[in-house]
Amino acid sequence: MTRILEILAAQRRATGSDDLAEKRFETLVALERDFATDRRYIGEMLRVQAARAIDHGELATSRTLLARSLRLHPLNLLAWRTVAYYIRRRTDA
Repeated sequence: MTRILEILAAQRRATGSDDLAEKRFETLVALERDFATDRRYIGEMLRVQAARAIDHGELATSRTLLARSLRLHPLNLLAWRTVAYYIRRRTDA
């Protein structure tokens, strides 16, 4: 689940409503702006897309996505595991 959906679900559980239902779009835009500057979040999203690209055999695309992910968040252990997965798939092909 994406972070915005998690936040909206938590709001709905806590108050019975959320920013989207209450049409507080400025709050949602502010959340989106925060996510756009969160290097860890963007790096993780790139890693997920890279793993999907590897699954589909798009190794050139996955290599680019992984490189961008690691530049944004080099200490992400899941990214390094995805690199190992990329290497395994590349050597199998």
